[in-house]
Amino acid sequence: MNWAGDFIAFGIFSGLGFIFYDLYRAVEKKERVNWMMTSAIFFITAINTAVLFLLKSRGSLTFFTAAFLIFFVFILLKWSFRYKGIFTAVFVVLFSGFVFWAGNFQGALKEIQTLSVEVNPETQGSWAVNLEGRKRSLRIFQAYPFFGVGRGDYGKFSEEFADLGLDHGRKNLANYTSMSHYFQVMAEEGSGSFIYFLFLIFFVLWTSWNILKTRSQFKVLTGISLLSSVLMVLGHASINDLMDRFGMMTLVIVVFGVLAGLFREDFDHQKLFEIFYENDEF
Repeated sequence: MNWAGDFIAFGIFSGLGFIFYDLYRAVEKKERVNWMMTSAIFFITAINTAVLFLLKSRGSLTFFTAAFLIFFVFILLKWSFRYKGIFTAVFVVLFSGFVFWAGNFQGALKEIQTLSVEVNPETQGSWAVNLEGRKRSLRIFQAYPFFGVGRGDYGKFSEEFADLGLDHGRKNLANYTSMSHYFQVMAEEGSGSFIYFLFLIFFVLWTSWNILKTRSQFKVLTGISLLSSVLMVLGHASINDLMDRFGMMTLVIVVFGVLAGLFREDFDHQKLFEIFYENDEF
């Protein structure tokens, strides 16, 4: 299940946001913090990260690393914590050390290094399958540019658009999926797919803008955590069909809804916060 890591990442980034917010409250706001809960969340988050590495999914690891870097860029820009530079460095070292020890980091790194073999078209590895699927999707789109071939009908048309005389081998997987959510949607939905693509781009930019302009640390850290999770999934979907799975698509839509509500001007996060801490103020 090379998409299981994407589900796990939602918990990882949410855990990081919770930890960073408790630190802000304790140091900057001088408020009472349940350190037992914070410590538990830290270890659960670290264990989840180790599990993600143990899965050895090259796609999940690659896009998790990219999302992790984006998360900390936002942290450095918007986290109101007087020692954030030092703390971020120490946190990354300790967190990475645990993952290295518990998550078979070297094995995961070797798995990522096999990408050099996979991108060689002569090996007919996963990259060859992805490339073949993209070619077929583009040809289908060129043949049916307005309405596509219909949702879920890529597999019915893909063989017609395969390279002639090609010894397919593993590339026969491209008969069933383009191995890219975006290319497959384009082939199946035609020009209408660009409305969907524009919506994704707009929502990511809108969320990023709201994170940068808000002064609420709750909104900042919640927004960063959820956006990082979504960016990992959207990135991974470029080489995978995970966004075509009902569970993942539903989760992403729910997170979009949460983000839209989070940045409403009339959103009162105090009531939500009091579920965990009574009588605390932001």
